[in-house]
Amino acid sequence: MNFKTLLIGVVTSFLLTAGIFVTSDFVKADNHGEFNFIPRIIVFQGNVFINGKRISEYETDITDGITLIAKSGDIEITTEVGAFTAGRYHIQLGPNIKEDTTFEIWLENQVKAEESLFYGADSNGKWSLSVIQDLHFSEMPVATPTPTPVPPTPTPTPVIVPPAFLSGEIVSGSSGENAGAGLKLYAVINDYTSETVEIEDGFYKIVVDPKFDYYVGENVQFILEGVKALTTHKFVSGEFNKEVNLIFPNIPATPVPPTPTPVPPTPKPSVPEPTRTPVPPVVEKIIVEITSTPTPTPLAEIEPKQEKISEPTSETVVMEEESSGGACSANVDPNAPISSGHIAMLLSPLLFIGFRRIFGRNG
Repeated sequence: MNFKTLLIGVVTSFLLTAGIFVTSDFVKADNHGEFNFIPRIIVFQGNVFINGKRISEYETDITDGITLIAKSGDIEITTEVGAFTAGRYHIQLGPNIKEDTTFEIWLENQVKAEESLFYGADSNGKWSLSVIQDLHFSEMPVATPTPTPVPPTPTPTPVIVPPAFLSGEIVSGSSGENAGAGLKLYAVINDYTSETVEIEDGFYKIVVDPKFDYYVGENVQFILEGVKALTTHKFVSGEFNKEVNLIFPNIPATPVPPTPTPVPPTPKPSVPEPTRTPVPPVVEKIIVEITSTPTPTPLAEIEPKQEKISEPTSETVVMEEESSGGACSANVDPNAPISSGHIAMLLSPLLFIGFRRIFGRNG
């Protein structure tokens, strides 16, 4: 045996020895600590019995499989019976569940099992990965009926119909008296109310116009001042009937119009009169134009020459005066002031006579 072969044998023996010691440390178990690294999951499985008979022997109308539910407080875990094997169940509890939790088992949430499932260690303090537990139920659950959708009933489109024109007499059934003028009447068909009309001399005229055909054939009721008539009438679209007389158990009193309360006139707010500014009186100036009357200059007195003046000359002078005066002298106002022109006209004959005498002497 050479050195190389010896060395390989020594190394191999050392590795085997070391491996044995390491493995023994992991496998050595004085307690349950060796399984702490495994998640705590328990798988329950077993047969399902209904009244002592396996569920697979029953015929059921539940076609999608019977649901098995494990309940504990707010926790619910579901599975289906026969999902892996006919007539058996398999359900897993854990790991995220509090230890020592008990679960009730239900079929279809209707029938409770006689047994329950416990999530936790067994009586020896050991955790088992798989537990065989049969379940017994008193009866078969009933399949929840699936509601059959009912199609909605189509609503027919309403048809617009013409109104009815009704009129007639209104009579009291107790006294036979006619309704007085001024009373108010209206008609009602189910949820329709007509316009209000006013009674005239015991007769009425009203238009009943509910518009749609589903009112045709319905009773028309008449209301007079809150009193319902004993008489009704079938609504007929387009009817024109003047003989629909109405009988009321009593006729309300004819309303008396209230006397209007006199309203005092609203006083107008007094507006103070503004203070008038005094206006000084206008002094009318009267201007009097004074026409000065010239003072006649006295002529030198001429001694008259004793000369006989023939009468023809005098006549001639008079004629000249008359002809020269004209209409102006005839229309002179005796009250008017004498102007210089007038004075000249008066003195002209004297001047004429004087000049003649002067020229007569010189001649």
